[in-house]
Amino acid sequence: MSSAISIAAGGLQTAARSFETAARTIVAAGNFQAGEATPPAPKATPTGKTQSPPPASPVFDTPDLGQGLIDLKLAEISYKAQVEVLKVASSLEDEAIDLLA
Repeated sequence: MSSAISIAAGGLQTAARSFETAARTIVAAGNFQAGEATPPAPKATPTGKTQSPPPASPVFDTPDLGQGLIDLKLAEISYKAQVEVLKVASSLEDEAIDLLA
């Protein structure tokens, strides 16, 4: 297998991992936003006093839906580009074999 094909195959694996990571970010952002719509109600303790809900998580810990969508699109473009590299490398190998035969 030529180096171009092996590099493209590695690129396909990287794009697939990036796609999965972006999809997980999108799902996490959706879950976080759904949780924001209904804040937890105060709980009553055995003594009858109400206990306030835990404080909201810091902003930097929240998953970003917009960034997840951008990463998803970038992974898609990268995957398509690697497939094109595979096609061109395969075509070039075929041409080289035809020249040598």
